[in-house]
Amino acid sequence: GNASMTRSQHTDEHGTRSYSMSSTSLMVDVVHPVPRTKNSWPLSGTITRDVTINVINGPDGDVTKTRTVVIIFDGTDMPDMTVDGEPFEVDMSARSGRRPFRRRGR
Repeated sequence: GNASMTRSQHTDEHGTRSYSMSSTSLMVDVVHPVPRTKNSWPLSGTITRDVTINVINGPDGDVTKTRTVVIIFDGTDMPDMTVDGEPFEVDMSARSGRRPFRRRGR
């Protein structure tokens, strides 16, 4: 699917900067256990998301950044995730309000 949204706008002593983001997502063969329970996770499959972030009037001027995020499900709450090939841990059991992502090995 596709998504597009204006993320935020900030004003400070350096002026006003804004951020917008657009993305495309592709889900391939994501399999959920049946019956699904509170602590069940996708058994297999991948989600790939290509994200483009536009920064207008940021500290480095106008900048466009792109990232590719891939999550590979394995039936656990800690599937493999990469951002532009860099491995991250994602804790799908993290409670709302907690940061579920961190670089692997940290």
